[in-house]
Amino acid sequence: MIILLKIFFKIKQIFNKMILKIIFLIVIILILLKIIKVDQKDNTHPFGTDDEKNKKVIFIPSDENGVNTFYGKLEDNDDIQSSLKKIKYLSYSSQKDIIWRKSLIGAIILIIISSIFYFDFKFQILLLITSFITIYFVINYFIRHVLFYRVRIIDKHIKNIKKLV
Repeated sequence: MIILLKIFFKIKQIFNKMILKIIFLIVIILILLKIIKVDQKDNTHPFGTDDEKNKKVIFIPSDENGVNTFYGKLEDNDDIQSSLKKIKYLSYSSQKDIIWRKSLIGAIILIIISSIFYFDFKFQILLLITSFITIYFVINYFIRHVLFYRVRIIDKHIKNIKKLV
């Protein structure tokens, strides 16, 4: 009888861990889907998540109509000066991106993958924090130290073109 009770409690513990893991994964996946939806709206709507402003502007949701690209699109009546302003605006678009959201998406995907193989709540939280920080700083470093120099070169070309015209 005691052996049966031990087996029962062991099965109950395993079942409780599975339920906790499933609930954790469902919550994490729901958070991931919400973050992706908000990020996608920023990438396809001129005013991002500000629906009141989006309703006032006629546009088709696409990658060309994102927060960082909408005002840089070529118009039929653009002259040299306005085209140069738009080139400059677009060259700074990567610096205007919302890095923390992309970092959180990457960190949550790592958590989902790792929880398939090993699940411990404390480990998952620690993995979330460390992977978020790592991804955030890697993206930030790339933008500030690699893309920044490209933007400076583009700015120099724009100034040179203005002098020539």
